[in-house]
Amino acid sequence: MSDPVFTAHLRGNDPGASALAESERLRRHETSRAYRLTERLRALRGKPALPRTTLQERRDAVEVIAADRVYRAWVGARRLRPGGRATAPDPSQRIDDAIETLKVVPWQELQRRGWNFQPNHFYWPLNDHEFLAGNAPLWHDRGHPREIEWDTAAQAELWARLSSHAPELDDVPERADPGGPAVYQWRNNAFGGDDAKVYYGLIRELAPKRVVEVGCGWSSLILDRAIGQNATPTQVTQIEPFPDERIFAALPREWVRHEVLIQHAPFDPFKELEADDVLFYDGSHCVKTASDVNWLFFEVLPRLRPGVWVHIHDVFFPDDYHDEWVLEEGLSWNEQYLLQAFLMNNDSWRVRFACRMAGGDGGSVWLQRTQ
Repeated sequence: MSDPVFTAHLRGNDPGASALAESERLRRHETSRAYRLTERLRALRGKPALPRTTLQERRDAVEVIAADRVYRAWVGARRLRPGGRATAPDPSQRIDDAIETLKVVPWQELQRRGWNFQPNHFYWPLNDHEFLAGNAPLWHDRGHPREIEWDTAAQAELWARLSSHAPELDDVPERADPGGPAVYQWRNNAFGGDDAKVYYGLIRELAPKRVVEVGCGWSSLILDRAIGQNATPTQVTQIEPFPDERIFAALPREWVRHEVLIQHAPFDPFKELEADDVLFYDGSHCVKTASDVNWLFFEVLPRLRPGVWVHIHDVFFPDDYHDEWVLEEGLSWNEQYLLQAFLMNNDSWRVRFACRMAGGDGGSVWLQRTQ
């Protein structure tokens, strides 16, 4: 397989660069102020990239990269001009110098510190903010995705049945005591509102023998509550590589927990699911090489038996991802697009409930394998 030399010039210091890209790299290194500081950056100790980056960890990463500190050191030596007057740095130049610094740091080093630095280019999967902001009709108000049987009447009927269980959740608090044992609360920033009501109602309606949860936490608390109302027991298997220990401490001890990525989890729990059993999935939402989303669609779903129900979260049919997520937070999630392609002209699966399409406030989609 040939090296992707056609993008090497965009990556900066890259071992697979073409001769043209290599000469450009050397020229840039020789003329760049930032390059002279590269060895200092490389000498900094890194730390393994964390799967979830908190605000403090982001600040730590910025401190480790030290682009601002490097720039300030450079400006400090040059800001005094003849006559003793200080010259304020040009913000644009400051940004450009920071970018030049990052370009010459190997991308593996940046990833090791919990960050990616990629060009805004069509060969990279990150969204182009300017393009999306200027082409709203391409991803807004596109109507129901085509070549998929939505059966909205059946969805409405199911929604009515599930809503009959809603009074059982009347005692759920908006916020629970953070100092006490974990209990389900509506305000949890992960799994609330109609998503939780539908999950609860389905567990009450289906009374499954087995549930496999991939991506666990607040959803697990609502699952535990629903199972407790059923007359029949349910065997639960959880796959969660980054567990919230406070929440997990409140869950039944007999539940089986695998603290691994779904890619490393055994297939047996999935293969044992039968008709009206449930696979609840809430993962990374990102389609990329060897990702959990790919593994779900390519390795797990084909192994499920007919009749199994599958939940996928943060899918907003008939809408696209939220403007705020895409344009303000810079998210480039793409799981919904793979799901749409998977469902087109697919006679083996049916959409049983799409929360947003049914008028709900959530982002849950429920499928069932039919053959």
